[in-house]
Amino acid sequence: MTIKHEDYTRALVSLFDDPDPELLRLSYGTLWACKRQHHYPGVLRVVHAKSIQSVVVMVPLPMTICEVAEENLTEKYKECYFMMKKMGLEVAFLGGLEQNMDDED
Repeated sequence: MTIKHEDYTRALVSLFDDPDPELLRLSYGTLWACKRQHHYPGVLRVVHAKSIQSVVVMVPLPMTICEVAEENLTEKYKECYFMMKKMGLEVAFLGGLEQNMDDED
């Protein structure tokens, strides 16, 4: 976005609740399982790109067969995500190599 001849880069971010304290404690602080704040207005926010300190990905939290069988756990962890850091360059190479097919003989 350009305002008065200056470029401003923006990013769209999604907001999540604080991590589940029980899972955080049981995992010794390694599993940050959160729910998306879809119950609040303004769940998506536009921010200055330069204000971003770290980029993470929120991945849907899979449940084991035993967890799915327990009624209270299914509801508790429904739509729950866990945080992963440094997911980036390794994903860029999932498509394989790109090859130029122009024939310049």
